[in-house]
Amino acid sequence: RVALARAAYNPKAELLLLDDPFGSVDAPTAAWILEELLCGPMVQQRARIVVLQPESERLRKFDRVYVISDGRIVTSGTPAEVAECEEFKHLQRSCAAEESVEVTPVGTQDGKEQRPAAIKSQPVPATTLRESEAEGRPTWDMTMKYAAIGKWRNLGNSMIFFSLVLFLYLLCDLSLANCTNALAIDPDVATGGYFSGYLFWLAMGTISLFIGWYFGAAFTLRISAKIHSDVIKRLLHAPIDRFFDKHPVGRIMNRLTMDMATIDLYLFMKISGSIMIVFQTMVPLAYVHSIMPLSMTALSIPFYYVVVTLYLRYQNTTVPLRYCFKTQSSRTQSYLSDVMTNTVVVRGFGEQQRLTAEYAVAIDCSLKADLTDDRLMKRWLCNRVNYLWTFYNSVAYIAGLYNCIWMGPGTLGIALTNLLLLESMIEPSLDMMAGALFELIALARVDEYTEVCQEQAMRRVEDTNIRNHSVRYLRKEQASLTMKVEGEEVQVFANGHQLLQSRDDGRALVLANRSDYMARFQELCSTCPDLSHVPSLHSIVAANDASGNAKAIAEELCKSARSFVTASSFAAPPQVVLEFQSNWLAAGARLDVQELRAGYAEVPQDVLKGVTFSVEPRMKVAVVGTTGCGKSSMLLALLRIIEPRGGRIVINGIDTRDIGLATLRTALGLVPQEPMLFTGTLRHNLDPFKAYTDGRIKKAVKLCHLESFVKALPLGLDHQVSDEGSNLSFGQRQLLCLARMVLRQPALLLLDEATSAIDPATQESVQDTINHAFPTSTMLAVAHRLETIMEFDQVVVLDAGRVAEEGPVKEVAAKPDGLFKRMLDAKEKW
Repeated sequence: RVALARAAYNPKAELLLLDDPFGSVDAPTAAWILEELLCGPMVQQRARIVVLQPESERLRKFDRVYVISDGRIVTSGTPAEVAECEEFKHLQRSCAAEESVEVTPVGTQDGKEQRPAAIKSQPVPATTLRESEAEGRPTWDMTMKYAAIGKWRNLGNSMIFFSLVLFLYLLCDLSLANCTNALAIDPDVATGGYFSGYLFWLAMGTISLFIGWYFGAAFTLRISAKIHSDVIKRLLHAPIDRFFDKHPVGRIMNRLTMDMATIDLYLFMKISGSIMIVFQTMVPLAYVHSIMPLSMTALSIPFYYVVVTLYLRYQNTTVPLRYCFKTQSSRTQSYLSDVMTNTVVVRGFGEQQRLTAEYAVAIDCSLKADLTDDRLMKRWLCNRVNYLWTFYNSVAYIAGLYNCIWMGPGTLGIALTNLLLLESMIEPSLDMMAGALFELIALARVDEYTEVCQEQAMRRVEDTNIRNHSVRYLRKEQASLTMKVEGEEVQVFANGHQLLQSRDDGRALVLANRSDYMARFQELCSTCPDLSHVPSLHSIVAANDASGNAKAIAEELCKSARSFVTASSFAAPPQVVLEFQSNWLAAGARLDVQELRAGYAEVPQDVLKGVTFSVEPRMKVAVVGTTGCGKSSMLLALLRIIEPRGGRIVINGIDTRDIGLATLRTALGLVPQEPMLFTGTLRHNLDPFKAYTDGRIKKAVKLCHLESFVKALPLGLDHQVSDEGSNLSFGQRQLLCLARMVLRQPALLLLDEATSAIDPATQESVQDTINHAFPTSTMLAVAHRLETIMEFDQVVVLDAGRVAEEGPVKEVAAKPDGLFKRMLDAKEKW
C-alpha cells in the first residue's frame, strides 16, 4: 500500500503500471483501493494499466480488458465483451472449481456497492525506526581487551625490540661521533675499529627490527581473527526486529568491509609505527637533554606543554570528523545497496537523476569530512608545531655554540642532527599517529558489533532427545544387513541378530525392542562417529531415495555395495544418507497457542493480544483476517523470530521457549509470501546443506509440478539462479520454495499467503502440492484468497491481534453477522 501511495503521489506519472495490487490484501481493502484510488479523483485523469487475476467483479470497473496467454494477447474489448469470450472463460476454469461463492456477471451493475466498514485502529506513537550511529570513541577498556587478545607478550616483545632498534641505531651514530671527535684530536688515528663497530650495531639493529616486526604481526593477526570471528557470529545470531530492522545495510557493510579491511591491513603498521615514533622522539630528546645544560631542559618544559596541548585539541576535533566521514561512507553504501536491489523501481519512477544528485551530495559530504580531517586539521597542527620546533632548534643551536668547548664538536653535531631530524619527521610522525588513532576508531566501530543483542541459544542440552539428525557414510563401510518381512512387520538383521524393525505406522524403522539384546544405531556403520550421537528412540524415516515406507527403507539399507559398481562410482563412491526423526513429532504436531502476546522490538504496543487456539495433529488450519490484524506476526512468533511477551506456544507438550532455536526451526517449515532464493544452482537452493540425494530432490520437483521446467533447462538442477531468483518467474520461485519444504517434510508447515500473488494456474499447482505432498504435516496457512481454504479442516479469524472466531470452516462461515461471514460476502462481490 505504501508503494501504491508512492505511485499515486508521483506528479510526473501520466501512466500508472500496477502489478496485481489486490493480491496481498483482504477483500474490503481491495475494494477501497479500487474505488478510492484507481477509480478515485487522484488518478482518474491518468492512464492506468493494471495486471490482475481474472476476477469478474473487479474487471467491470475497467474500460478495456486484455487477456494474455503464452506471451500473446488472445482477446480484448470491454468487460462485457471479454466476459463472453471463450479465452476468458478458459482462464477462469482453473480456479472456478475452488471457488464456492457466486460472482456477479461482468458488465452488470446493480447500484452503488455497500463497502464493509473500515476497522478503526488505535494510534501508535512514533518510534525510532533506525538507530542513530553513535560516536563510540576508543576507550582504555577496549584497548586493554584487544591487547590481551593479541597477547601482551607479543606487544611487549615488539616494543622491547623496537626500542632496542632505536638504541642500536643510536650506538651507530655514537660510533660515528666518536670517530669524528678522535679525528679532530688526531687526524692520523685509525678509524677501522669505529667503522667496524658502526657496521656491527647496524646489523644488530636490523635483526632486532625483523624480530620486533614478527611479534607485532602476531599481535595484530590475533586481534583481526578474533574480532572478525566474533562479529560474524554475533551478527548471524542478532534478532531481526531488534537489530536488522534498525540498522541499514550500508552501515553494516561499511563496518564489515572498510573498517575491517583497515584493521586487517593497517592496524599493525600504524600502531607499531606510532610506538616507534614515540621511541624515536623520546630517545634522541633524552640524549639531547643529557648533554645540554640543565637550564636548557628547564626552558623546554613550556614548549613541550604547548605542543601537547595543540595535539590534544587536534585529536578532540579530528575524532568527531572521522566519525562523520565513516557515517557518510555508510550513507553512500546504503544508497548503493538500495539502488542495486531496486533498479526496476528506480527506473520505473524515473528517479535516476534525483538519486544520482543525492548520491553525489552524499559523496560530497563524505569527501568534505575526509579532507577537513586529513588535510585542513593536519595542516593546522603541522604548521604550528613546525614554527615552534624551528624556534626550539634555534635556541638549542645557540646554547650548543656557547657550550661547544666542553661538549665537543662531534657530540654537538649529533645533538643538532637529531633535532633537525625530529623536525623533518614532524609531518610523517603526525600522519602515523593520526593513522593509529583512525585504526583505533575503526576498531571501536567494529567492536560495537561484538556487543549487539542476541537471540536465545540455538541448541540446548534438553534438545538432545528431540533433535532430528542427518547422517552420511560410505556404503562399503556399512555392516552387512539382511531383511525379513512377516506380514506387515519389517525386520532388519545385522551380524545374525535383529537390529531394526518397522514402526507401528509402517512409515519408518526403529531399533528392535528385544529384552536379550540392546541394539544401537552405531552397528549400521562402526566407522561413522555421527551415529553415536543419535538417541535410541529416534526413527529412520529415509534412506537415500526411499522415504515414508519402512519396507522401501529396509530394501535400500540392505542393498549390497557391489550393486553400485558403475563407472561413476569410481569417481564418487556410493554413500548412504540416513534421516533420523525424533519421536517428539513422529505422530504429527499438535499446536496449542495459549494467551499469546507479541510485538516488535521496543515498540510497547502488542501486535498479538492474547491469541488462543489449538490445532490437532495433521490438520489443515487457515488463519484469516483483515490486513494488519497480526497473521504474519503470529507465524514469526511461532518461529521465535519475534519473542513472545506473554503466554505460551506449546508443540506436543513442549513450550517452544524451552528448546533451542535451531531445534525448533528445523522442526518447522515456512513458505513465505515473498519467495527467497539464493545465488547458486537449483540444487543448492533446494538442498543448501546437502542432506538429500538427487532422487529425493527430483521427486520433490515433480510433486511441485516443476519437472517439465527443470528438464527443459540445459543444466537441469545445476541451472544457475541469479541474484534473488530474478531469472525465474514469481510463480516458479514460489514453487521452488514449496519444493524445499516437500524435501524437508516438516511436522508443522507454515504458509504465509503462499498463493496471494500468483496466477490461477500456478495457484492450482500450489494447492495440489499442499493437498498431497505433506501427508504427515500439520498445516497453518495465512490466506487472503478465501477460495483456497474452503476445504481446510479449521479456520482461525484474527481481528486487531485477537481471535475473533474459531472452528470448522463451514461452521464459522455459517455464523450470522460473523467476521468470516462478512469477509465471504465481500468476496462474493469480487
